[in-house]
Amino acid sequence: MSYQQNSDGVRVVLSAPQLAAVLSRQSISPTEMLSNRLWGGLQVVGGVLEVTVILKFQEYNNMPYYILTAHVG
Repeated sequence: MSYQQNSDGVRVVLSAPQLAAVLSRQSISPTEMLSNRLWGGLQVVGGVLEVTVILKFQEYNNMPYYILTAHVG
């Protein structure tokens, strides 16, 4: 993507849903934007919750050690 600094111009920044609405000549209500952001946040939290970490203590040759395993999904 090319970028050119222009101090006299105006820069418009749009999110993906906003760009889609502009291209389809529709609008997005504030409620829809909030819903989209909350849903995205829940997806991030869900992805983190899918990782299970197990810490297991065992002894080997009379020495303590821990086994750390992570399971995704």
